Amino acid sequence: PRIGLYAGAAACENSGAAIGSYAVGCFLFNGASSLVQINAGTATTGNPGTTSGSTVNLSRESVGADFQVKEVIIFSAAHTAAQRASVQQWLALRHAISL
Repeated sequence: PRIGLYAGAAACENSGAAIGSYAVGCFLFNGASSLVQINAGTATTGNPGTTSGSTVNLSRESVGADFQVKEVIIFSAAHTAAQRASVQQWLALRHAISL
């Protein structure tokens, strides 16, 4: 499935999640420095805009995807790559997900 950000424009689409398995996703809304990273893989970057009502889009081709969310953590500031890696490792251990 494709996972991306939307805040007035679609951006940062990432296809790193496998169908039928759990993944750890990192989503950063930060204007032109926004990103989506799946399972500690390479982050996709872009500018989804700055419209209020920002969303994370999960889809398979042009239709919505059937997915499960185990946990959501929201931070008030952008993390460094090292901080993201630390949170991803913690979530992977907590939920028995292989990065």
